[in-house]
Amino acid sequence: MTKEQMDASRDGDVKVVLDFCPDDSLSKAGFAHEVVKCIQELREISELEPTYPVEVYFKSLDDDTSASAKNLKSQEAYIKEAICSPLLDSTLIPEHAVVIAEKTYRNISNCDFEITLTRQTLTFNDKAILDLYSGNAKYANALKVYLLSRDHFNLKTEFLVGINQIKVDCIECLPDVDVVLGEQVFLTVGDYYSQATNKNS
Repeated sequence: MTKEQMDASRDGDVKVVLDFCPDDSLSKAGFAHEVVKCIQELREISELEPTYPVEVYFKSLDDDTSASAKNLKSQEAYIKEAICSPLLDSTLIPEHAVVIAEKTYRNISNCDFEITLTRQTLTFNDKAILDLYSGNAKYANALKVYLLSRDHFNLKTEFLVGINQIKVDCIECLPDVDVVLGEQVFLTVGDYYSQATNKNS
């Protein structure tokens, strides 16, 4: 450390040293704070109610994407609490997701990135759905199409009433099956991501 990087003063036998070197943890926290501000700004631009549930996706536009990824990972808990949902990687956006807003941000803490807001989106455990129909892919796809056609709020209510389980017995030519929330289907991509992360930890 050079003389210019510190300021020391004496008070009797006490020596106080102020370190002005950049702090890595403060830098990561600052970047996370800026990302949260961008998300909140995009919600306001989209005229979303403060309590309207969305899924939030992040895409780094830097040549080296690892820096922003490490910063966000270290601040994962703070970001989740601040935006009331996990911050998801853009590669997890399902094809059937309904995009509400998307915006590119430049030179935010020396990083470029894109934020995408979508409606909460059903996500499927494809293997578990296939197992319901003994590997019949046609039947499995028909079930997914049916569930995606349902109103998200009404479907969520049915799962709550059925204690996280519903019986699907209305698809023509398909056998009746019991669909379990958290096994074959997830109400949000965030729910699916969180369970997968917990299993791998």
